[in-house]
Amino acid sequence: MLNFELIIIDVEVGKGATRQDRAYRFTGTKAAQFKEAYINAFNQMEKQLNEQKRLPADTVALEAESYSLQGKCNSSITSLPP
Repeated sequence: MLNFELIIIDVEVGKGATRQDRAYRFTGTKAAQFKEAYINAFNQMEKQLNEQKRLPADTVALEAESYSLQGKCNSSITSLPP
């Protein structure tokens, strides 16, 4: 059994035309494990990037809540008897 095999991929290049690309892919149990680990790592990275995209909106909401709480604290402090 070979560690890799030739594959031919038909690639659409526009206007109905195609070309054939040749590539090699690894085969076997270790290759499958590597491929699965690589895909899992990519998915984890994508998830982290998507979470970072939401961070600014969450930060704005927390900032607004912080100002609201500061206002409540300030009004509570000024309403205390001397």
